[in-house]
Amino acid sequence: MKQCCKIYAFSLCLFLLFSVFIIVSVAPLLQQAVEPIDEAIGKGYRFLVSNLWDEERGAYRECPPSNPEGKDKNYWGDDNYLAYIFHSEYPSFKDETKAQRILLYLRTNPPYLERGKQHWVVLSRNYTQFSPYNDNEYADKVALDGIYYAKSGAIEKARERFNYLILKMYNSSIGLIEDKATLKNGHEYYKLGLALILAVHLKNSTYAEAFVYKLLKLQRADGSWLTDDLDQETTYPNTETTIIILIALTTYQEWCYSPPPNPLLVIVALVILALCIYVLFELFRRRHK
Repeated sequence: MKQCCKIYAFSLCLFLLFSVFIIVSVAPLLQQAVEPIDEAIGKGYRFLVSNLWDEERGAYRECPPSNPEGKDKNYWGDDNYLAYIFHSEYPSFKDETKAQRILLYLRTNPPYLERGKQHWVVLSRNYTQFSPYNDNEYADKVALDGIYYAKSGAIEKARERFNYLILKMYNSSIGLIEDKATLKNGHEYYKLGLALILAVHLKNSTYAEAFVYKLLKLQRADGSWLTDDLDQETTYPNTETTIIILIALTTYQEWCYSPPPNPLLVIVALVILALCIYVLFELFRRRHK
């Protein structure tokens, strides 16, 4: 019996040491994986609220101020409907003050509001109000349909839309989406963001990781993403692209990297578990002396 107790005590020590080793080793690796995405999200969000939010108007402008083409004078309804969802429903970006101000602005019925409702409602809790486009020419419509089907539980339909996006529209050699609009508009980066959201809904880590890698590379030093790659001289960051990419990266991050447990608390829990096992063993040993 003494020999048995020694073996048991030795095994218990090994179990505790191995558990502590795993916790101490894995936690920093998880943190290293999360940090680049955290940094990108933080920089992107700061750019959004610093350069695209108009405090006086209580709405988002299309492009940053002093835009050579005057696009900073545009306060589109579809952009701001998306921004309302962004600030009212996504915990990482929740801002009730901005959400309420945007809602007041939307009540003025700005241009393209109805288009925005049709397009972006699928990203909200009211996704059941979305009507599928059934479109095979534009990647955003393919992705939005897929997101709708995934959220509605029609996984096979969602997978069909995703497969179409990958096989017909994803250029893996450059990591970007190409569709009917590419020739005129260039590769529009928000479409890659939508593809990432759909990949996460389908738990497709292979493509999700590829999309994230590309989006991180496309981010500029000031935290912004350009709208597309058509012409560096006439392409600017915009509200729609910025918000979609922020939603996409956050959705991916929440799926892949739940916060690691506090190592100290885990160690304490393991010690308590070990003590409980030891007490049970002692009770068993004394009963069977």
